[in-house]
Amino acid sequence: MDGCNQSYSTFMPSEIFCNWTQDALLCWPATKANTTVEQPCPKMKGSDTTKIVRKYCGENGEWDSRANITNWTNYTGCFTKEILLLLERIQNMSPNEFERRIDVAKIVRILEVVGLTASSIILVLSISIYYLFGNLKNDRTLIHKNLFMAALGAVLMKLLICIDQILTGYGNILPTNSGVDGTPFLCEVSYILLEYCKSSTYMWMFIEASHLYNAVAVTATPLSFKKSYLLLGWFLSAVFVVVWVTIMISKPQSHCWYAYNYNPLYWILEGPRIFALVVNTIYLINIVKVVVVKVRNNHTQTNEVEKIKKTLKATLVLLPLLGITNYLSHIEPQLDCPLWYFELYTFMSYFLNSFQGMLIGLLYCLLNQEVKETVLNRIRVRYSSASSELPQVSVNIRKNDCNEQVVETIENLILKF
Repeated sequence: MDGCNQSYSTFMPSEIFCNWTQDALLCWPATKANTTVEQPCPKMKGSDTTKIVRKYCGENGEWDSRANITNWTNYTGCFTKEILLLLERIQNMSPNEFERRIDVAKIVRILEVVGLTASSIILVLSISIYYLFGNLKNDRTLIHKNLFMAALGAVLMKLLICIDQILTGYGNILPTNSGVDGTPFLCEVSYILLEYCKSSTYMWMFIEASHLYNAVAVTATPLSFKKSYLLLGWFLSAVFVVVWVTIMISKPQSHCWYAYNYNPLYWILEGPRIFALVVNTIYLINIVKVVVVKVRNNHTQTNEVEKIKKTLKATLVLLPLLGITNYLSHIEPQLDCPLWYFELYTFMSYFLNSFQGMLIGLLYCLLNQEVKETVLNRIRVRYSSASSELPQVSVNIRKNDCNEQVVETIENLILKF
């Protein structure tokens, strides 16, 4: 306001003019009556700075106004197409309904931070165990470890962005122009790293499904860990992200690429992810068929209820590993959908996404029987005296033994928890 005052306070028009003024974003000079003044759109979320914002000075020397807003400026033309679509949907809501959705978003954001924090801790512990205990190293755990690292990267980037938005947003703890969101280049880089880690996570989930399917349903012989896995999991994801970033920076974008996930270009990333999910679903169906046959042929279990429980357990523990729970994030409802549906979808989607890292870390590392036995053995060896009578648990992880491989693979990869 002071800068605007210093620039135009000494201006003394001889005709009918609108006095200089400043709205929430821009400073406007004194303007001749019945004239429209133009300026480049300001840098703000959802704004395209290559566009023009206009302000009209009326015939009586008063700035154009709307309703009870005397210093009104029409910034609608500054917004990107994606933001205009969102604004159109918001306008169809009642004020109470809109406020309710905002409240839901704030609650869910706290839930997301809790879930991401828990996931990051569990994933760090799981990765550390795989690195520290060499006798756990085999093809299966190598894939798990790479998946955990990709998921940890996505979790940490999400957590950074969430905390930054809370501190600089509705938390009002830091100025809105500070932090990651208010720092040019750093903000965009944060989202690029987030999308890369997300794509890598999907690719490693696809590798998990492919490896498991080939081991269980095709040859009954686990494939060895291949360099092609590394290329598919890390390099192919980078190719998709580089293509997306190259096209994004070649076109005018709003501050921090705000609402970029509503841009059609986002399908460069979403397309391969959805394809991986669909293929993983097909893999899951075939794997479950093998599990059903195995459980039914297990003559030691005569109770049909127990057999059903066994099958359900095998299916449920595979859902987060293969990313099946991520389907919700790809079928986001319209913003103006019924309130109850918005609340149900939001809580379920954010809960599954934020706690997914914790689930896969627990199920496929910390609660895995082989991991627990290995860790307990190490503790016994380190803290027990030579004369200790504590029994030693023998852990023998076979890598490529073809004898009874179907049964062993299913129990080790799915049921051994």
